[in-house]
Parts: sequence; C-alpha cells; structure tokens
Amino acid sequence: MVVRPIGRYQQPGYDPPGWATRPTVWELTAEIFHGPILDGDVGFGHRDFYPGNLLWSGRHLSGVVDWQAACLRPSSIDPGHSRLNMLYNEASLADKLRRAWEKRSGRQFEPWADVIKGHAGVEVGDGDRDRVHVLEERCHEPSLSSEPLVASAAPHF
Repeated sequence: MVVRPIGRYQQPGYDPPGWATRPTVWELTAEIFHGPILDGDVGFGHRDFYPGNLLWSGRHLSGVVDWQAACLRPSSIDPGHSRLNMLYNEASLADKLRRAWEKRSGRQFEPWADVIKGHAGVEVGDGDRDRVHVLEERCHEPSLSSEPLVASAAPHF
C-alpha cells in the first residue's frame, strides 16, 4: 500500500458566495487554504476523523472505519476535522476536544487545521447555506472567533 501525502480537495469555486455575512473571512481562509501545507509534525492519519466514523462496543471504542482518505498529514488535521463537525452542534465541544487532544497527544493544535478543514468542508453553493451560517455564527463566539483564528494561522505561511 502506498500512502500519499495530503492534498487539497477541489471545490467548484473559492469566492465568497453573495449571501455570506462575513466575506473577508472567506477571502482570508481561501488564501490560507491555497497556501503551503504545514510540513512539521507530519504522520499517518485518517483525514475524515469524526464521531460518525467511530465504532463502539458499549462505552469502548472498538474500531475506526472509512479510511479511503488516509494520508500523510499534519497531526492537527484529524482533530480539526472533528472540531468542524462539533461546531455545527455544540461549539464548546470543539474546544474541549482541542484541549483533550493536546493533553493526550503532547502536541499543540495548529489553528491552521481549523481554517483548512473549515474552508474545505463547505462548498459555496446554496445547498450549504445553512451550514455556512452556522459556522459564521459560531465565529462570533469569543473562543472560536475567525479573525483571531486566521491571524494566528497566517504567520505559519
């Protein structure tokens, strides 16, 4: 089996949709999305890691499924993907996941991964309008503000 390095998912477009309430955030994330991929702390990972891909037996994790996107990637990509999924439901869980991952892995989460996964996880078509508005709304929460997130990720490029 050949393990490929992480690549970008292609999207139909990268411009902010007309209905976006924060187009400058879209533009900044698109710029970071197209910038260099972090090359520190790279290892094998799932790339689509979120609760829907976990199998449980009672209270014990028994497996992880859906490995077709596995690749060599910066370590923050997998928790970043899970954080994106948590933002749609309970934003505080995203920050709890980051803290737990940092404690257990001994690594520091790179905010870059939130930007990359957030931009790649949302298409610009009308079908994702509700998802985008949830993300934009969550960005107003102090611990999850997009402007500081983008500002903290930008120096890495």
